[in-house]
Formats: sequence, structure tokens, C-alpha cells
Amino acid sequence: MKRRISLLLAMVLIIALALSGCGGGGTDTPSGGDAPAQVKDTLVIQQSADPGDLNPFNSSLADCQRIKNNVYEPLIVVGYDMKISPVLAESYKQLDDLHWEFKLRKGVKFHDGADFTAKDVLFTLQEAAKVKTSAKYVENIDIEKCEIVDDYTFKFTLKKNDAFFLTGLSYVLMVDTDTFAADPDKFVNKPIGTGPYAFVDWQLGDKVTLKAFDGHWSGKTPQIKTVVFRTITEPAQRTIELETGAVDFLTQVPQNDFTRLESDSRFEVLGQIGNQTEMVYFNNSKFSAMSNKALRHAVAYAINTPDIAKVAFGGFAEPSFSFYTKSFVNHNPKYDKGIFYPQDIEKAKQLMAQAGQKEGLKLKMFISEKPEQVATAEIIQNQLAKIGIQMEIVSLEAAVFNQTIEKPESGWDIAYGYNRAPSSHFIDMLNAYYNSSGLNRSHWKNDEFDQLILEGTVTTEAKRAGEIADRVIEIMSEELPSYPLVQLKDLYAWNKDLKGFKVYGQYSVYVADLTWE
Repeated sequence: MKRRISLLLAMVLIIALALSGCGGGGTDTPSGGDAPAQVKDTLVIQQSADPGDLNPFNSSLADCQRIKNNVYEPLIVVGYDMKISPVLAESYKQLDDLHWEFKLRKGVKFHDGADFTAKDVLFTLQEAAKVKTSAKYVENIDIEKCEIVDDYTFKFTLKKNDAFFLTGLSYVLMVDTDTFAADPDKFVNKPIGTGPYAFVDWQLGDKVTLKAFDGHWSGKTPQIKTVVFRTITEPAQRTIELETGAVDFLTQVPQNDFTRLESDSRFEVLGQIGNQTEMVYFNNSKFSAMSNKALRHAVAYAINTPDIAKVAFGGFAEPSFSFYTKSFVNHNPKYDKGIFYPQDIEKAKQLMAQAGQKEGLKLKMFISEKPEQVATAEIIQNQLAKIGIQMEIVSLEAAVFNQTIEKPESGWDIAYGYNRAPSSHFIDMLNAYYNSSGLNRSHWKNDEFDQLILEGTVTTEAKRAGEIADRVIEIMSEELPSYPLVQLKDLYAWNKDLKGFKVYGQYSVYVADLTWE
């Protein structure tokens, strides 16, 4: 009997010792200290919306592009610090105004094992041209005249010289000819590319999972083996998920939570000026008093943009210093000369008199229903009252708002808006928003400006391109068809043990360059 009790006690002691050596999480160093702690190899990234469509040609939404930029690859990329770098191209050169030669990288495999060659470049261009979203990036390529020189040499022919050819091409993600042609619909939810991560699974409305691609042409195996892009639509919930460790990286930090996360030693944060400038458009047509240039100047001098940056955007924006923003590929620091039209009430009153306007002038400002637009409009309303302008705020549902301001006769004088350029080029932005034959929501026309913009879209010579930029900025600053208010900051936060993050392109996270410490 005593022997049986002794055996039982011994067994209990052995089990207790074994349990004490195991630890709770499975990643601690064993009691002997011989083996290192296990390094984390999964990254969970918050997204604000379900990607909707992972076909490389169908969507340009940020939450979709972040995933696609890790699965697919272009010939060249506008990557870190908005610099152009080769990816599936080893090199490229401009032969003359209309021809470019690209040498392709050898040994590139798609995730299904197919080889990447020049025929895939031609096929990708043909497919991109069929879809409205991607067609704008290849519209100046004369695809029928492009040439497959050999398996790893491709010659582009353009319809006209194009200042934005390279940046546009960076949005054209390569696909395998045979696989895509066989079942293009499959790529909506089962993408196949050449990128450092391959698609695994998509749980609609919840998450997309990728895994490291061992056959990537770089020969490098990412430390992070699994990437999960989780959809978290509720802003407050994103922060909770980061703080509890359910996610590791936030792509859109709620403004109200940024300061708290910044002061928490568990996290790193970044607030970086993005590609978007918040504006007010002036109705330059005969249907509005804002057709008077002196009045436009008066309104600009009455507005205090630092107040808007601080109050309407919680300090997560910078007052604009020009139509030229820091995020453009060809940004020039010489335009960073302080606040654009800084508030000067006395000067604004003088300009009101010059415009032939007296106190009591009534204007209407149209906005959509977003909270930041309401806050901005109320600030402007109070500031214009200081120079005798009574401004009525008209808030419309977004679709109705867009339709309304496209019609100069629809009763608006000032409208909330924004400027941004998909190609990240300043001239491209001006061409899209202010060319009299373009979107032109300010309903403004200047012949010299139109002529310069047309020249700017085909000028690749740096000196002349700089001269054009200088002159169009002079014209815009003097004519003031609209007024740039603030440049928004993109807000990011992540677990401090995650190393290597820099914004890739305009807003992406290139996971292959990240590591867990």
C-alpha cells in the first residue's frame, strides 16, 4: 500500500515539473535556455472595407490595391518616397518621343508556375484597355503597334509623347496570358500574380489571407509567412483590435485615437501628408458673383486655414501652401513658402470694395453630408461674416451634390471639393480638374493655362517641364479658380515589434520588407 502511494506521489511530481517547464504561450525559452524564443511569422493588417474585387484591372480603391500590390507586380513601380523603380522590368529606356524599350527580368514565375515573358506584357495591355478603371493608364499606348522583340524584350509605341507614361504603367499589373484567358472571372476572388505573396483564402466581408511565395524571382523568403487583411469598418473598433493584439497594423487610424496610440509605448505611429488636398471650388461662371476675381481673392484672404486644419481635421492636416502638394512625384520644395493666402481681414475688405461688393452679400456654399465638410463650412461661414458676407450652407447627399455642382446654373457659389492625381503628377492633377475640357468643376477657362497643360502632358524634358509648372502655378495663384485649404495626413499605427514600415507608393504596405523583432 505504501509503495502504491509513493508511486502516485512520484507521478504527480513528474507531471507538475513538466507543466512548470511548458509555460503558458508556447513561445518562451525553455527552462534550460538552450533554444531561442519563437519569432512571430503572421501579420494582421486592418482594412476599412472589403476589397470587393481582386481582378488586377477592376478596382483602384485603396483597400483593394494594398492587397493587389502584394500579389501582383507591374513592370515598374512608384514605390518608397514616390520613386520609380524597376520590378518585372530589369531596365528600360526611351528610344525617341514615341518608343520605349523594356528589358524584362528572366526567371520570373507566376504563382501557378507559369513563366513570365513578353507575351504576357502585350496580353496584359490588351486586357487593361478593355476595362474603364485600368484603360486610363494605357490609353496613350498604341497597343497594336507595340512589339514583342523576344521573350524578354518589349517595345512600347505611344500615340504621342507622354510625361506620365512611366507612372501610369506602374498601375498596370501583369497577368499570365493562358491562365487569365482561360478564366478571367476567377481572378475576381482568386488572383494569381508574380508578387511575394500568393492568395490563399477570402472570407467575404471578413478577411483575405495570403502566404509567402517561395518561388519569387527575388530569391528572398519573407520572414512574415502569412498576411491577413482584416476588414474592420467601425473606426473605434480598429483601435480596440490593435490594443488587444487582434490586429498588428492599422491603415486608417481614427483621428480621435491617434494621440492615445502615439503615447502608448506598445505602438509606433505615423502621420504623413497624402495625395489629397481639400479645396473650395469657386463658381467662375456668369451665374455667380464668384466670377469676379477680386471677390475670389477676398474670400481666400478671409479664410483661416490653420483653424480648419485644427478644428475640422483635429490637427491631422496641414494648411496648404500652394496648389502643388508635397506628395507629388515631382514635388519642388521651392513652392513650400508658407500658408497660401494667409488670413488678412483688412486686405479682404479692400478687395471686397474693389470687387464692387458691399456688406450683406449673400453666397451659398454647397457641401456633402460628411462631418469634416460640415465643420469646414461652418468655420468659413463665421470667417466670411467678418468681411460682411452672409454665407448659407447647403448640405446634400453625395450623389446629388456631385450632380449639382457640375451645373454652374444650379445656384451655388462655393463648393467643397478635393484634388488628387492617380499618377501623382502635378500637371496631371491640373489637367484632370482645371483643363476647360476636363472635369473643371470651377467652370473656369484660361487659354494660356489650357495650352500649357496640353504641352505639359507631353513634355518629358525636365527643364521645360519645370518652366511649365512654374507658369501654371503663377496663373492658378493669380486667377484662383479654387482655393486649396488643407493637405490631409494619412494616419498609421502598428505594433512596435514590427520593423521596416514605410509607406509604399501612395498608401500601400509592402509586407515582404517587414520583419518581426
